[in-house]
Amino acid sequence: MLKCAFCDKSSQPTREHVIPDWYNDTPGDAETFSARAPLTHLQGDLIVRDVCATCNNVVLSGLDGYGKELYERYFARPVYAGETVTFDYDGIRLLRWLLKLSYNSARAQNADTLVLQEYRKVMLGESPMPDRIRCWLRLVTPTYFDPSTKDMHQARRDEHGHPNVDEPLWFRIGQMRLTTHPALMLVQRVVILNSFCFTLLIARADAEWPCPEFDEWSNMFASVYPDAKPVLPLVGTLTISTGEDHSTASILSAYTQYPTRFSDEKNLFVEQALKAGKDTAPVAMLRVPHELIEAGDIAPVAEALHDMVSRREKAAAFRQRVAVMVDGFDHDLRSIWQFPKARQFFRRLFVECPFVMLLAHPEGGLLKLLAACWLYEDEQSEDTEQDRITEFLGRSFQGLNGLNHSLALSEEQNREICLSAATVLFGESPPI
Repeated sequence: MLKCAFCDKSSQPTREHVIPDWYNDTPGDAETFSARAPLTHLQGDLIVRDVCATCNNVVLSGLDGYGKELYERYFARPVYAGETVTFDYDGIRLLRWLLKLSYNSARAQNADTLVLQEYRKVMLGESPMPDRIRCWLRLVTPTYFDPSTKDMHQARRDEHGHPNVDEPLWFRIGQMRLTTHPALMLVQRVVILNSFCFTLLIARADAEWPCPEFDEWSNMFASVYPDAKPVLPLVGTLTISTGEDHSTASILSAYTQYPTRFSDEKNLFVEQALKAGKDTAPVAMLRVPHELIEAGDIAPVAEALHDMVSRREKAAAFRQRVAVMVDGFDHDLRSIWQFPKARQFFRRLFVECPFVMLLAHPEGGLLKLLAACWLYEDEQSEDTEQDRITEFLGRSFQGLNGLNHSLALSEEQNREICLSAATVLFGESPPI
């Protein structure tokens, strides 16, 4: 017996589809890509197994049924450039369905669960729709690709059926980010059915309200996607026209984050690391030659660290798998951080690469080395040392948060990394 992920009642769990099973009968993509298995597409349905029969077969099934109605009336037909759609919807049911899809996906991916689970009663229809949830709809057109010129543009209706036209026939659920506006305390999700792209912005249930960050993000989204229209929690009608987005452009950023899966770019360590379990994961050794320390040249080492977090795929592969080896100091009994040149080298490296918490192997010494070099000074006072500890941790958390934004990492991943880093630095992790 397990607790149901929706109602918390102990019961025999059932299989709940992340993508509704009725989608299997549509012309959309039959394979599923999951960031937790990024080297291949999954054959068959993506399933969560923590929902009781009552929630699954009654309330949630009803929401999926409403989604199917909308699919048959609107989503099934791709929208071409210059077209306008009149979209009639029941806002409460639609938003509950989008939240339910996001929550199922979040549990399957271990991302955004902590916030989304606060709204389970809303999904079940037991609580009203709060102001802390906002939604927009925009349209994604098919793409026309001209192989002779490599040009891509929005396809027009008169190009429908052309072999160079790629229609958005997919069901995608995941995280999103506005590159120009970090908002780490807000959940940002997308649910995309063919041409219909729904963006959800969700604040914590206990967040201070009104929330300036929530309003700032909303305004920024409206400026980035001026053709998007708000989906209101009412029964209403929404008239929306296509903007500039098309299918290839909308998926390109996701493809580039996983080059091993979607391109010919290969990296042996990345493939081995992503295939390995925790106990068999390979270790990446970061070698720091003595000559670089003597010259004060951090560029080659910094470049290697930046490359390790340049894509989501690489960040997942190198996460907590990087150890360090410093050459040329074996002849001296002093610790590396007691050498002024080494201390300055690793301080500059940390300033350039403050995201090392994500990369540092718990037993590989990298985080401890950088911390020791940052903290150590001859004959410094306890107050000064404490100030430097605070500064080191502040820079580390800021660097990790920067990756959270740019790579759309989850709060759950951040929390795990921070707890592990605290254990490395202080011998124990703080209470959650």
